[in-house]
Amino acid sequence: MYSEYDSIGKEQIKTATELAYAEVIGYNRKNLERKLQNESRQRNRQQSRTNREKIMELKIIPRKAEIPAFDPKAIKLQHISYFDYPYNEYEGEEITEAVIAEVLRKIPSGLNIYLSLVPDGEDSWLEINCDGEWLSIWYWSQDGEDNYFLYNPSFADTADRIEEADFSDETIYTPLNSGGQTPIPKLNAITDIETGVKAVEYFIRTGEFYPGIDWLHEF
Repeated sequence: MYSEYDSIGKEQIKTATELAYAEVIGYNRKNLERKLQNESRQRNRQQSRTNREKIMELKIIPRKAEIPAFDPKAIKLQHISYFDYPYNEYEGEEITEAVIAEVLRKIPSGLNIYLSLVPDGEDSWLEINCDGEWLSIWYWSQDGEDNYFLYNPSFADTADRIEEADFSDETIYTPLNSGGQTPIPKLNAITDIETGVKAVEYFIRTGEFYPGIDWLHEF
């Protein structure tokens, strides 16, 4: 009998170990996928900066005083991907009002996240980076041929110095990093977090860009 119990105990330990191992493997695989996806997005951002210097056109879209009415319950998103641990992802019908409320609630205290209008999250995505003091928004679409950056006119005079400035130059760069890697200039960030949250919700509800802030269109 004791031998039988001992065998059952060993099987339970084996099963628990296998489950734990499988969980670790799954976690590592997810982290690797996230790393590769983020590296791809960072290459896209770097390519965007290179294109901006060469052939792409830039257009500043000034903010508007009037904000069009929109359905406060509409959801245009198809994919949500948290850059930070525990790296939650949501697709399609998983994106509920509760999920959206959580995203909007977390932004002011610091959040790095991708919101996409397509199911696989690989295009037409909005990246939000916030540390509680600064907030940046960047939109990538059409394989980098049609991009939008939040634009802060208070730092317009730094535009010509961004490429040559040291990343530690606090007159040029914010503490934010796109995808945890690429420093974000103050030209593309704001300290009015409340307005930034409104811009994020507007995108979630309409799939369009909030007219209450300035944008830089790269195309």
